[in-house]
This record gives sequence, structure tokens and C-alpha cells, in this order.
Amino acid sequence: MKTISFKLSILAILLIVFANSCQDEIETDLQIANERENIILDALIPDIKYINTEKILTEQFPELHKAAKADFQKQLNSAQGRMYNYTVYPVGSFPEDWVNLQTLANEIGELGLDARIKLMATDINGDPKPFVVRDDILTDFGLYFDGTNGNNGSITLVGETNNTASATIFGGNVYFSSRPDNNFEARKVRLENSILVVGRAKSFKASQIITEKSSIYFFLISDNVSITNCVLTGTEDGSTVLQGARSAARAIIRNNYISGPVGLINSSNVLIENNEILASGPTPGPFYVTGINPVGLFETSVNNCIINNEIKGESRYLISVYTGSTEPWELNFFNNDISEWTSVCKGGDIYDCASPLNIFWIEDLTFNYCGDELIGRDNDYNPIVTPVDYDYGNNTINIDYSKSCGSCKN
Repeated sequence: MKTISFKLSILAILLIVFANSCQDEIETDLQIANERENIILDALIPDIKYINTEKILTEQFPELHKAAKADFQKQLNSAQGRMYNYTVYPVGSFPEDWVNLQTLANEIGELGLDARIKLMATDINGDPKPFVVRDDILTDFGLYFDGTNGNNGSITLVGETNNTASATIFGGNVYFSSRPDNNFEARKVRLENSILVVGRAKSFKASQIITEKSSIYFFLISDNVSITNCVLTGTEDGSTVLQGARSAARAIIRNNYISGPVGLINSSNVLIENNEILASGPTPGPFYVTGINPVGLFETSVNNCIINNEIKGESRYLISVYTGSTEPWELNFFNNDISEWTSVCKGGDIYDCASPLNIFWIEDLTFNYCGDELIGRDNDYNPIVTPVDYDYGNNTINIDYSKSCGSCKN
């Protein structure tokens, strides 16, 4: 009997050691994933800062936080099933709007609820007001659906629209991140002076979004990405309006109006189709090639297709491809209308007057172009027909002006 007890004790100890080892491995994997996310995030948005929202809510705004929690509990008691529906009205001022929204985000995340949040276009008196998530002084504030603290649950943001107003988030960024098993969807929401960041999530959908002086970033999405029927306007300095990074997903960007550059970093299976893209912005830096282009791609991979878009305005390049890669890469550019786009010079030396296709520092690219003739400009704005600015290594550049294009694989 003692022998059996001793063996059971040894087995119990081994099970505990094994469980602790597994837990350590899980925590290590989570730490590595978070560090990887932070590296990518720093590359995308250098000034992003995560904050301890619960600590700020309880210490800096205790009364507002208490009232917001009471309202949350009241609506939670009437929720049916796992999908939780919540309606929130704007106050039109900071910190009231931020406290209301962040308290909601924290509470539903802690409970692990899948939630549909309806953002109203007017306050409780019917007056049109925005949700002011950040003021001009407390610049680190934003709305965080953050999973690094264990919170989870899929989120759908739906904005109210009526004849006089639409639901608007003003200032402060909206983050949905570190929730690899959850989905994020945004519909009919207006963003002003804000950035929508969706990272390390299962899927991301955006439709009928309006942005003004704002951007959308997505990265590390394991399933599908869909951005459709949006009006996306960037900042006056020409910074990126829409950018995706290192996602294994199939991404569809379709039927949008986009004023400003689009960038893809290390992404595959991206279809950019039937959009109106307005090129604008300053002279780009030596590496950040999306700073001026209507469609700028760097560190891309395979099966990316840009097809049937209307590209307008002026910029130095039509497309830039910069990766520093020796691996095979692929990009297709088919049947895009560039009749209202012009290649322009932005500087005084020959390197500032490049051709429409700017391809450099990549050694194994297959680039397929089919459509209108590519015409660049010299320093005096005279047309020059030199479609490829720079090419070396084993790159294959196929230029076809017959408009008998192939189809995309997406």
C-alpha cells in the first residue's frame, strides 16, 4: 500500500512538473508573439503606446468610471445569449466619451463576450456630436480592445447614420489587438484624426467607413480581410491611408475611394480591385516608398494583384517595389485606368525624376503589367517613355500594352 502511494505521489509530482512546463511554454510563446507584434507595430506606427486603461479609469476618473460600469451592468442584464448588444451615446467631450467607451471595452473583454456595439450619431438629446476619445494634451489616449491582459471576444462596431449626422470617433486611435481567436468588424463609422489598428486577430472587416485625416492599419490577420465601400482620406502630409502587414489572410480591398497611398508589407494574396485611388503626397524618403505613390508596395510576397482600378492625380511613381529580398516575389498590375494619372518630378537631380515603375533592391521578382502605356516625366515635365526605373538580379518584368490581360488568382 505504501508502495502504491509512493508511486502515485511520484506520478502527481511528474504531472505537476509537466503542467508547469507546458504553462511555461505557453507563456513563452505568448511573450514571443507579443514581442513580434510590438516589433511590427513599432515599424508601422512608431508613436503607438499601450496604456493601462483600467488603472487610469479607476485612479483618474473614478466617478465617471463608476457611472459607466453601472450603465454597462444595466444593459448586460438585458442581454440575450452570448452575443451582447450595447448602445452608447456620445457626450461630445473628453474624458466622458473615452471613459464610457473604454469601460465598455474592458468589461466585455473581461467577460469574454462577443459584442455588437452601436455608436449613436447624436447625444441623448438628439444633438449631433462626435465621440471625443482624445484631447490635444493627453495624446496617448485611445480606445483599446486589447487582449494582452487576457481579455477576449469578437467585436462589431456599427455606427448610426441619419439625415443630419453619422457616428464619429474624433481623435485617439482605435486598437483591436492580441486576440488571435477573435474577429473585428467596423461598419458605418466615421474616423477623424484617428488611426484604426487591427492586429493579431482572426479576421478583419471594414465596410462603409469614412476617414478624414485618418489611416487604417492591419497586420498578422490569420483569416480573411475585407475592406469594401469605404471613403478613405489621409492626412495632408501624404502619409499612408491604408496599410497591411505580414498577414497570412486573403485580403480584398474593393470598391473604395482612397485619397493617399496604399502600402503592403510582406503580404500575400491581396486583391486591390475596382477602387478609385487619388495619388498625392510629398517626395518619398529613400526607403518608405509608399509616401507618394497611389499604390506603393514594399516587402511584398506572392499572388498580389492590382486590377481594374481608376488611378488619378500626380506622383513620382505609379508603383514602387522595395524589399531587400532574395526570395521569389510576384505582383500583377492589370487593366487599371491611369489616363488621369501623371508622373511628375519633385526634385532637381536625375534620381528625383524616375519612371512610373520603380523597382529596386529585389533579386527575384516577377512583375506583370498590362494596360495603358507608361510615360514618365523629366525635370522639365517632358514625357519620357522608360517604364522601368531600376532592375537587377533575376527579376522578370513583363510589360504588355495590348490590354489582353490575364486574370488574378484571388
